[in-house]
Amino acid sequence: MASLHEVRSDRTHTVWDNSIAPVLEIDPGETVELEVTDASGGQLDRGSSVADVAALDFSRVNPVTGPVFVKGAAPGDVLEVEILSLRPRDWGWTAIIPGFGLLADEFPEPGLRISTTTSGPPSKYSLQSIRNRSGVSNTISGIRKLSGHAPGSATFIRV
Repeated sequence: MASLHEVRSDRTHTVWDNSIAPVLEIDPGETVELEVTDASGGQLDRGSSVADVAALDFSRVNPVTGPVFVKGAAPGDVLEVEILSLRPRDWGWTAIIPGFGLLADEFPEPGLRISTTTSGPPSKYSLQSIRNRSGVSNTISGIRKLSGHAPGSATFIRV
């Protein structure tokens, strides 16, 4: 039976850079449970306000957990990663962040919407619905996170 490994959300960084040392090395076929942090890097929570959005520290946003090194993998190899399950929190946020995004000039003031989430029956993607404080509800299916692999040459890309 393959081993189960765990990487907690305190093992994050905010760049894609293959010079970052792996936080874990695994053999092919082993299972890893990754705990991830939200896009604010933990700066927003269910009690946050618009003022917290305006005060975001951009050096902490979009954290990625890892990296994890697969023993025997080499540049040019194809790695198959199977997501066995996702366990989302019971809340989330959506924000208008001043100076950020394609419509930054159209929305210069910060905005924040905190929503609760409802999980459906266990499945690969189990988030079922989102309801915001105004009572608006949306059904969700197929939530996916980003995963990546290190390129063969030295690279530094802000996430």
